Amino acid sequence: MPKNKAPKDDKKEKGKKGQEEAGEQPEKKVRFAEPDPNAVVAKLHLLVDLESRHVGLRELASGDVGHTWVSLEWNKPDEVPVTLPGNHSHLLRQGGKYADPMGFWPDLEGVHTPDGVGVGYEENILKSYVQGHMRHPDRGHEGEEKATLTYSLTYKEAQKAIAYADKKAAAQYSVYFYNCTTFARGVVSAAGKSAPSMAKAGIALPDAAYDGIRKYKVNAEKGESKEMTGGENAEDLVNQAYIGVKFQQVALSQKLQAFLEKPNVLQVVGFEESSPAKAQLAIGDKVVFFNGHRSNSEATIRRGLFGKVNQDVDVYILKEDIAARVEQLDIPTLRDYLKNRPDDIVAALVEQKQVSAIRPPGKESKKKKSKEKGGKKKAA
Repeated sequence: MPKNKAPKDDKKEKGKKGQEEAGEQPEKKVRFAEPDPNAVVAKLHLLVDLESRHVGLRELASGDVGHTWVSLEWNKPDEVPVTLPGNHSHLLRQGGKYADPMGFWPDLEGVHTPDGVGVGYEENILKSYVQGHMRHPDRGHEGEEKATLTYSLTYKEAQKAIAYADKKAAAQYSVYFYNCTTFARGVVSAAGKSAPSMAKAGIALPDAAYDGIRKYKVNAEKGESKEMTGGENAEDLVNQAYIGVKFQQVALSQKLQAFLEKPNVLQVVGFEESSPAKAQLAIGDKVVFFNGHRSNSEATIRRGLFGKVNQDVDVYILKEDIAARVEQLDIPTLRDYLKNRPDDIVAALVEQKQVSAIRPPGKESKKKKSKEKGGKKKAA
């Protein structure tokens, strides 16, 4: 070994020893040099969740439309270049299919509204545009997708996908003209990829995106793949329970919203005559999602809170008296509260009620009736 190498090795050993004494960990590998623009470095996942298998005017009116979103995954998370925007690079380094998920919503949290008050979507086609928001990371339907179409991306294509998404971060949302499905299709197109058919009657919708992915012929040589859950109909995966309860999204005070970390709250505003939930719920009750990620649709309530046919599930109702006391606490968030208190704040803030779902009138009765009359069965 040449003599001039020894001092450098000694310095390295001293440096390592110093790090150990200071309790420092070796730095994670970070790539500063940009990859070759044409090198395949990432995957783009187009994901679809269903809340209604076939969306029509009724489903649009109640918000039972499902969700379409995209997620970017880096093939080698340890080599994500720092030249990518920071709001994406730190997520991409976590790795996996859901590393960097992006979805477009009406601004439910009020992130981009002047007064900070959230907005829902407007079903009146003449005034359908409201303030929108790219939820990033969008984890509201994560793991619940019923269809996934995956593309391989070069570095240049990944940059274009990110640039499009960031440009639309505070765009106007319209359930008819620019919604979650339109946004996802735009990201795919910006990356230079061919999106499946994702619209019907001119409106881009999750159920149409599901059908489009189902019919899409993947090109394996280009690194494309797809995954379907539920087969042709996917009827078993969407709103099976029927409870005859009408909800509307309501806002909590800013203090309570911050404390609970932006819960999604839906208030009971009415019942259908045959509703099985009348004995357990009352008009004015507030049903609470504490993670704040769900959509404000009746189908989400049925699927997420009331479960499937004949299944008893928990429903959380916000207690106003305890909520009022929370307002007076000098604690910024629920997470801060739990640092010093072992008790369960969720149990303290809510009471649990049980609701049994009943089977909706549907295919079986219709098929039987059709058979008795000697008529033909309609294709699903």
